[in-house]
Amino acid sequence: MYVIALSLLTTLVFVNLLTLNNAGAVDDSQFHPELTNNFPTVNDSKLKVETIVEGLNFPASMAFLGEDDILVTEKNKGTVQRIINGTIQREPLLDISVAARAERGMLGIAITDRSNSSAAKDNHQNVFLYFTKAILDNDSNGTMRGEKTRGNHLFKYEMIDSKLTNGIQLLNLSKHRGFAHNGGALIIGPDKNLYIPIGDADGYSNSTNFPEHSTEAQNVINGGPPDRTGGILTLTENGHAYANVLGNSDDVNEYYAYGIRNSFGIDFDPVTGNLWDTENGENSDDEINLVKPGFNSGWKKIQGIAPDDFNYSQLVNFDGKG
Repeated sequence: MYVIALSLLTTLVFVNLLTLNNAGAVDDSQFHPELTNNFPTVNDSKLKVETIVEGLNFPASMAFLGEDDILVTEKNKGTVQRIINGTIQREPLLDISVAARAERGMLGIAITDRSNSSAAKDNHQNVFLYFTKAILDNDSNGTMRGEKTRGNHLFKYEMIDSKLTNGIQLLNLSKHRGFAHNGGALIIGPDKNLYIPIGDADGYSNSTNFPEHSTEAQNVINGGPPDRTGGILTLTENGHAYANVLGNSDDVNEYYAYGIRNSFGIDFDPVTGNLWDTENGENSDDEINLVKPGFNSGWKKIQGIAPDDFNYSQLVNFDGKG
């Protein structure tokens, strides 16, 4: 319950910090954090909200090394901070240059569970980070309207003596450079594999054939092969595709689910092992979904509850695998 409650709190804090209006054209005001001095409202009397630490700059995700030992990503600064017993350590574990406008930045973090391994005893663990690379060498802190980016990437680092080092790239999404809908959550499942939700990259791609991600992963029939957007990808901890849920071709073999507009939240139920995600609606109809292998969340044809007369033949099903 302790970890579940804190995971929920992270989601609530992130929602409060990043309040977006998706209705109009992209402008700077759309993506400024909305600050609040109030705690989230909790209706369950068995749960409570309590301050663990203050002084973080736009925290986006966190992962636990221990009950009172937490790693936190700071979205706009491109840093990974370590918090021990409620105290932010003097130096971050990692500080890299990130593109940070809108929903770009230092986004997701996950830690390999090595509680019973010799690596943990040697103060050596693998830490996975999902972030948006910047082309410039200095952080924009989200203020550069025309910032240049190398797109989103997944890296594996070694944590040795409170530093993240020896970074290895596992996933390169450099051709998708939208301001928003980059996903951001990252988790290691009970099967010890990585699960990474990726949005539709704000409908933007460098591809001249499908410039708005009009692919089968967005439920566009005959729209082109999936391109690692609009779904939940799954990889081994060494970056290898293994799922083959929708097929074993290079276009689909990393997909666990598809038809997802964007997601900031993903977790496994510790009792049943089921995977759940959150999905951000355009102006309404946010979703919480039970995600089974091959799950189709419906985007761009459905957001929220499908109307009673919806024609499900409009959806892509990958020859019945979806």
